[in-house]
Amino acid sequence: AWVNPYRDDGDWTVRIARGDAGDAAEGEVVEVAPVERRGRRRERERRGEDEGPAPPWGHVLKRLGRPGDPEADFAAVVWRRRLPVGFPDEVMAAADAIPAEPDAEELARRVDLRALDFVTIDPRTARDHDDAVYV
Repeated sequence: AWVNPYRDDGDWTVRIARGDAGDAAEGEVVEVAPVERRGRRRERERRGEDEGPAPPWGHVLKRLGRPGDPEADFAAVVWRRRLPVGFPDEVMAAADAIPAEPDAEELARRVDLRALDFVTIDPRTARDHDDAVYV
């Protein structure tokens, strides 16, 4: 089997040996770890294959989903861009310290816009609720 990496540095593939693909299906987005395969160059030479660099070998660690699945695409982008997916403990502690309901002093500083006609434009699966348009 072959895997095409999410990479910007060229068009290449990773070879997956039988038994190293787990239960991943063709076309799925997967997380792969490199695997060292000894003796493969001699095997290629014996078969008379091109002497160019051999493709790297890998082992499927995790199935992420089908292309187009938001969670699979998110995981691939996070990996590709090396994005952090968590917050430091001090940030989590600061967020936990914020009360669930604003006190009277906080309410006095805010402008009440509830009487205005706002329209949200988020899809049903949106996890943020702060995007709205005033019409």
